[in-house]
Amino acid sequence: MKFRNNSFIFFLCVVTLSSAQQNTWTKKADFTGTERTSAVGFAIDTNGYIGTGYDTADFKRNFYSWNQNNNLWRKISGIGGASGSGLSRDMAVCFVVNSKAYVGTGQGLAWYMNDFWMYDPVANAWTQVADFMGSARRGAVGFSIGSKGYAGLGLDQNGLRNDFFEYDPAANLWTAKANFPNTPRQLAVGFSIGAKGYVGTGDDGILKNDFWEFDPAANTWIPKANFSGTPRRSACAFVIDSIAFVGTGYDNTLNYKNDFWKYSPATDSWTQIANFGGTPRANAVAFSVGSFGYVGTGYDGFMRGDFWEYSPVLAVEELEPQISVSVFPNPFAESATLRITNGNRIANYEFKLYDINGKKISPEIIRTSDSFVIRRGGIAAGIYFYEITFRNKILHSGKLITR
Repeated sequence: MKFRNNSFIFFLCVVTLSSAQQNTWTKKADFTGTERTSAVGFAIDTNGYIGTGYDTADFKRNFYSWNQNNNLWRKISGIGGASGSGLSRDMAVCFVVNSKAYVGTGQGLAWYMNDFWMYDPVANAWTQVADFMGSARRGAVGFSIGSKGYAGLGLDQNGLRNDFFEYDPAANLWTAKANFPNTPRQLAVGFSIGAKGYVGTGDDGILKNDFWEFDPAANTWIPKANFSGTPRRSACAFVIDSIAFVGTGYDNTLNYKNDFWKYSPATDSWTQIANFGGTPRANAVAFSVGSFGYVGTGYDGFMRGDFWEYSPVLAVEELEPQISVSVFPNPFAESATLRITNGNRIANYEFKLYDINGKKISPEIIRTSDSFVIRRGGIAAGIYFYEITFRNKILHSGKLITR
């Protein structure tokens, strides 16, 4: 079988099985920086990173990395490196593109900020990049889709914002995109799944629970199912495979929250999961590493530095849409092996391939088996995104790089 338009060719192979997981939170090593609120957090490979924020005494610019393999924290270069005086801040925004992190905006001693910095974990070094295109602000949202980063919303000196921008690291250029279509707001959550971004909750003077999907290819926003928890601000979110997890925050009952909910874009539905293992809080950071989610720091009346791991559970009715997929090698020049791990042994998957702009190249039915060879064929070198679906449910999404 092969895609039309000289795309990928698949050869079928053997079946493997997945292991069970738990709907539980497990305490990990405490964050070793000062306890703080309104920091940023992100993950690159098997390391998580937490930095910036406010610790009752000062705005911070220091950063720490956490290794999933040994559960140890270590101090790394702070934003700006040795010349970072005046760059301390909280309520910044971040995203990761091609294994490099981008951190910017926020509030510090310079009040609202619009500078942006790139962190290279290999060199442990920060490089200043183009300033954020919008006004200086705090409490914005950010995420990445493919080779681009996105940031917007927040609060500037003139009030709440709903503008939204795309950053291209290759060109070091910001471009205005379609405004967020609902009310301007701050302290919302944002994340991406596959070729789409999602923004919801937040504070526009009234705490919100609406959610919206951003399609960068069409430059459009589409309303999605409202968040099923109470309306809130200062929540946090992470993504495991093609499922988002949103929780904590400060809600319209004037309480800090520890509830957590998972969102499936395939069914546009929310389901409550186990409550966060720490105290109810707002302004925590969250990220995922592999099949686990992580939440830490924040404010519950006190600054916090505890750090927790979430392991998702697969309910019986959810076994079909939960799979594990690996591609090796990736990037690849001529061929790679894509392996699906799933105990259900689904008969027919559908593979959907998209280019970097979100344009679908062609669907393909993958029959019976769970492992196959991808041969590049005539497709151009570049970054592509794929979705594996079953009965119109997205089981997994990922990135393919040809060179």
